[in-house]
Amino acid sequence: MYRAGRYRRQYPAVARGTHAMGLEAALRRRRRARIDNPVHTNADVDSLSTANTDALGYVGEAIQSMMYSNEILWRRLMGKIVEVQAPFAS
Repeated sequence: MYRAGRYRRQYPAVARGTHAMGLEAALRRRRRARIDNPVHTNADVDSLSTANTDALGYVGEAIQSMMYSNEILWRRLMGKIVEVQAPFAS
């Protein structure tokens, strides 16, 4: 079930990550996030910054917290990600 309010509350965390890399994201009408400068070319990828990793420290902390506090949950999550991404790797 789609719950727009839940995603709206999560948007600030997503926006910090995209802005730290140089992507300009904004919440638009109907609560849809939009990236104003999407990645389409090699030059777009080259323009992404990895220098602002300090701004994303909370992401690493959250990942480590899950990895070490609930290994079963972590392994299940990684399994789901692999399952979803596998068709694109072949």
